[in-house]
This record gives sequence, C-alpha cells and structure tokens, in this order.
Amino acid sequence: RRWSNHEIMNKWMQKFFMYLDRYYVKHHSLDPLMKAGLKHFKNLIFDAVKMDVANAMLDKINDERDGAVISRELIKSCVQLFEAMGMGCLDAYTMDFEEKLLASTQEYYARKSASWIAEDGTPAYMVKAEAALESERTRVENYLNHNSEVKLLDVVEKEILEKREQDLLEKEGSGLRVLLQNDKHEDLARMFRLFGKREEWLQPIANIVKQHISAMGNECVNQRE
Repeated sequence: RRWSNHEIMNKWMQKFFMYLDRYYVKHHSLDPLMKAGLKHFKNLIFDAVKMDVANAMLDKINDERDGAVISRELIKSCVQLFEAMGMGCLDAYTMDFEEKLLASTQEYYARKSASWIAEDGTPAYMVKAEAALESERTRVENYLNHNSEVKLLDVVEKEILEKREQDLLEKEGSGLRVLLQNDKHEDLARMFRLFGKREEWLQPIANIVKQHISAMGNECVNQRE
C-alpha cells in the first residue's frame, strides 16, 4: 500500500516540477526527480522491510504449493516492487528475493521428495514430480519474474529428479525393471520425459534397458536350446 501511494505521489511530483527536472536538475547533473524519489523510498522504507516482506512472500508461496488459495495479485505487486527497487536492473529482485526463493524451494522439495520416495511407488512419484514442475512454471507465469524460471526449475529438478533417480530406478516392486517387464508404456514415457532433459540422467536408464534387452534375448536363446 505504501509503495502504491509512493508511485502516485512520485508521478505527480515529477509533473508539478517538470521545469525543475528539465533544466535545473539537468544543468547540475543531479538525479531526475523520478529516480530521486525511488532512491528515497528504497533507503527509508524498502531497505527496512525487504527481509520481512520476502519471508512473508515465501511463506505464501509454500502455502500455495501445499494447496492453499493465496492472493497472487498481492505477491505479483510485491515482486514488481522488488523489480522497481533495482532502478533499471534486477539486482534488488535477484539478491533480496530470488536468492531466498531458490533456497526456500530447495528446502521445500527436499522434504517433499523424501516423503514421496518413502510413501509412493515409482509411477506415482513421477506423476507428482511432473505436476510439481508444471506448477512451478505456472507460478513464474502468474507472478514471478520470467528470468527466474530456468533457475527455479533447475533447483526443483535437482531435488526431485537428479537426487532421487537411482532410488526410483531400483525401487522394489515398481522400479524401471518392473515397468519394462510389464510393458508400462505410459509410465516409461513419463520417465523419459522427466529424465530426458539431461543426457547424464539418461545413462543409468539406458544401462538398465540394455540389461533388460540382453536378459530377454538370453531367455529366448535358452528356451530355443
């Protein structure tokens, strides 16, 4: 609310003192009135509340991840404030909010993936992982800066895919070998969509597929003999 009021007042101050801005400020190499107003807001208000605001935003984002309905417009307006405080760049957004967002996201999905891997089979885990990645893309689209998307998805993918890959592939009763033996095409396709994002993630899958094909071939030969 304070930021919204300041935007209006700053705009009118610039209009009232346009002559001053156009001649005196330029002649003395001073900051334009709009920029000077932003600097005062940053120094007097933003720097004092930015930590509390960022933490409150992160709490709301985690609430939404857990299924709660939040005011996306409120979060978006706060994001716009962080963007504006960069004075033409994203430094304030990146350092004062995005870094905290990425750390909070890593912590959140570390907890979630530990819970999923303990409770769910591989197919169910992959459904949740795919839904989580899609929800993070939507989150960026709805109220975060678009530059955050790659970093945010990278953090989520590392927590729920990279760190859990071996457990998922080897999971008893539902791992990759079981999916191959039972021709679970939909689950296998989902696995490829998720882990096909990076070549190094495909290698463990390729090894198991190779072993599976070799075993099938050997079985056919033995039956023939």
